[in-house]
Amino acid sequence: MPRQQPQTSAPHAGCLGLQGVVCHHNSADIQKLISNGLATGITLLLSVKRDPICKPCLAGKMHSSPLPSTGHCGSAPLDLIHSNLCGPLLVSTSEGYHSWCVFIDGHTRYQVAVLLKRKSDTFNPFKQFKALAENQLGQKIKSLHGDKGGEYMSNEFNSFCDDSGILRTHTARNRPQQNSDAEGANCTMLEGVTAMLAQANLPARFWGRGLATQVKVWNCLPTASLPDKTPFEAWFGRKPNLSRFRVFGCTAYIFAQKDKRKKLESHMQKCIFVGYPPDYSAWTSYNPVTKQFIISECVFTGLSTKETTPNAQLRLLETPASQPAPSNSISLPIALEDSDASQTLLPCLNTLPIPLASSNPPSPAASPALASFLDLPSPPPAVPEPAPQPPAPPVPPAPPAILITLSQHLQ
Repeated sequence: MPRQQPQTSAPHAGCLGLQGVVCHHNSADIQKLISNGLATGITLLLSVKRDPICKPCLAGKMHSSPLPSTGHCGSAPLDLIHSNLCGPLLVSTSEGYHSWCVFIDGHTRYQVAVLLKRKSDTFNPFKQFKALAENQLGQKIKSLHGDKGGEYMSNEFNSFCDDSGILRTHTARNRPQQNSDAEGANCTMLEGVTAMLAQANLPARFWGRGLATQVKVWNCLPTASLPDKTPFEAWFGRKPNLSRFRVFGCTAYIFAQKDKRKKLESHMQKCIFVGYPPDYSAWTSYNPVTKQFIISECVFTGLSTKETTPNAQLRLLETPASQPAPSNSISLPIALEDSDASQTLLPCLNTLPIPLASSNPPSPAASPALASFLDLPSPPPAVPEPAPQPPAPPVPPAPPAILITLSQHLQ
């Protein structure tokens, strides 16, 4: 029996679907991304237009006038780093995080967000960001700009910056406009995560996963200060590939490994897509039954009903529509909870033939064991066939008035 192999395809989506993929980013930057060819791996069926009403955007982005930009960007990567902390939030993540801090390179606009359990933990993430950025770019951080929050003004933090030759600049008291790059980034992140959770209908404790997804997508989209490239390209020197981007919260079917299931158990687990793991070429999904986060290849239904994923390790038995089931088999119906999944995963599989031992399968009445296996009711006792009756005389057609009355009643 032939096996269906998952086929590779780039994401195809209209405006509304693409807006979900890019975490509800503004339409102007999406138009710039497509028209200038700033990324690969994505194809649009429709031209990108501003959606008149996007309820997830309204749920997460309605606010007053934005903060003006300071205009300080630096002449080279790592010349100036903007940083700010957001939190603590009222709802913690499943791992116990309450806050996050963001580091933004003023020249490339590349962003890094780190989840925190306490505000005082800001120093260690900065050391890790400094080591990673300087190793990737081959340059040194020259200046760090932020407010004078206690998490940035500890003796340990100040001593480290002095020893590393990093110049510290600060905002005036109660003047967040002087750090508008980091303040505005945190505001945009919070709005985007709120819109993503509203669209995915996920509880607030998933905000950490949404934040990581938001930052990854944001770095792959153009900004006003970089007209010809994305922050990802300015940082790494190559265009981003969006072919693996999916809508946050969409349905994901993952392959259940042999050591994670028993015999006759389903090879498929229905999960929820919640992000991109940083060290894997895969996706992170959440299993609402086992309440576990799983890193695996997936088959998605969030963009197109015809889309599958390369190397998904999901093998489905399929009977071609042109070949009927063999005579020595019984067809059992296959039902899935998700109507989209039945179109995506089982395009031709309406019944699953199960072979029997003999070439002529016995009827349920002749085989009590088979009737018990199929959970069929006991057959009624045999009744002799009645004698043939003469055909009934033809019924005359109803009068026109009756036909009109019936037609009006049916309407």
